[in-house]
Amino acid sequence: MATDSTSRANFSLTQGGPTDRALERIGFPPHLSRRIVISILVSWLPLLILSTLQGLAIGTTVKIPFLLDIAEQTRLLLVMPLLLVAEPIINSSIKEAVEQFLHEEIVSEVDLPAFKAAIHQGMRWKESAWAEAILVSIIVVFMITYLDVVKSIHLSTWILLPSTSNPGRSLAGWWYTLISMSLYRFLLFRWCWRFIIWSRFLWHVSRLRLQLIPTHPDKAGGIAFLGDTQIRFAILLFSLSAVMAATMANLVVYEQKAPLEFKSTVFSYILLVIILVLLPLFAYTGKLIKVKEQGQLEYSVLGMDYTKSFEQKWIRTDPAIQESLLGNRDVRSLADLARSFAVVRSMNIVPFDFDTVKFLVLATILPFVPLVLTVISLQEVLEKMREFLL
Repeated sequence: MATDSTSRANFSLTQGGPTDRALERIGFPPHLSRRIVISILVSWLPLLILSTLQGLAIGTTVKIPFLLDIAEQTRLLLVMPLLLVAEPIINSSIKEAVEQFLHEEIVSEVDLPAFKAAIHQGMRWKESAWAEAILVSIIVVFMITYLDVVKSIHLSTWILLPSTSNPGRSLAGWWYTLISMSLYRFLLFRWCWRFIIWSRFLWHVSRLRLQLIPTHPDKAGGIAFLGDTQIRFAILLFSLSAVMAATMANLVVYEQKAPLEFKSTVFSYILLVIILVLLPLFAYTGKLIKVKEQGQLEYSVLGMDYTKSFEQKWIRTDPAIQESLLGNRDVRSLADLARSFAVVRSMNIVPFDFDTVKFLVLATILPFVPLVLTVISLQEVLEKMREFLL
């Protein structure tokens, strides 16, 4: 079956969409580096200028001045650019995965129309103006809610003007609430929507009659590349963890919270996000179990037939009329059959392995290391990581 070039060209999880097209029309360049610079110029630089004008960028006017706000510096200068950097990284891997379904003929000829329909439906969802309108509506709700939440903050911060009674929002605080956080939330929520689109595509494909091979060396019937694709989402997990860790760092530095207070929260968070990233791949578990069981049965029957013939020829035949066993093809064939059966027996029932899990966990916990270092030594941290990885 030839690879469908039309499907390949049309499947892109990140390129296009109503917002990107609108930005291009008004002159915003599609280049990644320029978009990163523009995002910083729009979300961070005005905050620096406005907070400086009101004496809130540095100094002791407030307890948390803008430049010493660990959470917001991390969010705006590290995480927002990473959400943009993730686009070509994840998109290229997903396109390769879609192509591999076709190139390796995993999708049968009869199901090719359904496969293409799943691609086109995913692209319609990505291009949906309604979807992005809903995202914007959710962001507006968050923004309105945040207006009241910030007023209840008891800690002195650059977002609010210092006052003993009813502090008002600073100029930088208004820009942060209306512009900076809205842009951050849009990039984050759009990634959530893209992940839903990709997960739905994976679910649709899992319902097709896939041509999986139990002896495939990837130990997943030929679809272990899906686990490699999910690994690319590690950059998003790192980004989310960075915001969470930086927020906790603010609490440790400015409110004297103990890092160990966050232990259960961090553990629950890590478990949750790893499950969410890998959950779409469990849609293939039923098929992989069936292929594994069928492969074991077929190779067991084949092995029984072959070993009976082998025993009859080499064990029960008169040695005087036997061929030379040394270098005989029968022995090599028996060894090959044993290896094939071992591959089937060791086949995974999910299209990923423990290395995939370890990589995702490592990317998720990495931003928390600075917090951990306030409790235990670097040597202990490195030793724990080495034990986990090896």
